[in-house]
Amino acid sequence: MDNKEALRKAQAERKDEREVLETYKSMLAGEIAMLAASFALMLLKIFTDNVWYDVYAIMFAGMAGNHVYKGIKLGQKHEIILGIAASLGCLLATAGAVCGYLGL
Repeated sequence: MDNKEALRKAQAERKDEREVLETYKSMLAGEIAMLAASFALMLLKIFTDNVWYDVYAIMFAGMAGNHVYKGIKLGQKHEIILGIAASLGCLLATAGAVCGYLGL
């Protein structure tokens, strides 16, 4: 491998790292926006005496997906445990929302 080929390869790898970083930042921005919108909806529903468990279910689902994916890809048990806990929170919140919608 000559110097020019090595330089091209290094520049290509740097671009890939930048794309990964930008993808991570965009996902983080999306999660923050989702949480902000969910929090605003939750407050609106609380003040208007509506069922707000559906908003919790959305937030827990996003958290569960994030933690489970990271735990599996990075092999981190604590992330998988957090993902399972968030999944249980999602299920409980969904059950609360269904009960609220049905008037139970």
